[in-house]
Amino acid sequence: MNKPILISIIVIGLLLILGLIASIVYVATESERQGVSHSRENMTHKLNDKNSPEEVYSFMEEAAQAAKDDGEAEAAAGILEAMRPLSRGFADKKQYIECSNKLGTIYLEDQNRPGSAQRLFKEVLELRKKDSGDKVTKDIADTLLNLGAAKCENGTYAEALKDLEAALKAAQGLGEKELIARCRYRMADVLMYQEKWEEAEQHSQESLKIYEKDPQLGDKEDLAKAYQQIGFCRLQMSQPDKAVVALEKAQEYYKEAGKQDLDVVEDLKDLGWVELSLGRREKAREYFQRVMTAASENSDEKTTSAVGYVLKRL
Repeated sequence: MNKPILISIIVIGLLLILGLIASIVYVATESERQGVSHSRENMTHKLNDKNSPEEVYSFMEEAAQAAKDDGEAEAAAGILEAMRPLSRGFADKKQYIECSNKLGTIYLEDQNRPGSAQRLFKEVLELRKKDSGDKVTKDIADTLLNLGAAKCENGTYAEALKDLEAALKAAQGLGEKELIARCRYRMADVLMYQEKWEEAEQHSQESLKIYEKDPQLGDKEDLAKAYQQIGFCRLQMSQPDKAVVALEKAQEYYKEAGKQDLDVVEDLKDLGWVELSLGRREKAREYFQRVMTAASENSDEKTTSAVGYVLKRL
């Protein structure tokens, strides 16, 4: 047998074994994390001594989802990385596409690996376009959105905006309001990086309108993020009075969403700077103190250096 082919087979085999071990270990230790006496009995998909590739895939898929739900992004990514070569050989490519999409989402949202996410979303987009022919689907629009978000995090803003505009156009054509709102939010994000504050605020406002009109399309955190964008844009446009209104509204929704100060340190910092610019010493001091307290729990000196220096003088 050709040596490179043999090596590839061995590597894929090892990946599958490692993924299966990771799945089994995660399931086996789930009870310890949750403080209960069992975990395997709660699994819908269980393994015996003889299992088909599809059964192994389903088992690993459930373990990956459990890890994701528990906030164990590294464990979920490790399982999904091992699942991809297994699902690549399936007759139905949908599982491979879905696995790649889930892994890309974890890379982007939980592991700060936008380069890896971009590579996966590009592949997913090509496969979904091939499957759909000339038809624009919700899945394609969603993948364009994810690809644009990854490119934004990679700093290729012009390319990101192009993908996001295509995603928005597709979402509008499909009448998918929730997807439209997410596209608008991401487009505002890109435009903020480009310091196009007025355009960014317009997209944030459009996203906010959708969530406020149809609350079931989003949650409190979606509302908070939209208000946060609006407040930051207004701050950059030298509108501190309007900025503080939006930023305080964002904090209200973050609180309703169950967020702690540690989760919104940067947002609290923005509020502190706005209050300081308005000459409100005590309010600025309050927000800066919350920043210092929250950041100290995470040993984040980078976040607190400027704030701490100013706080000493308030």
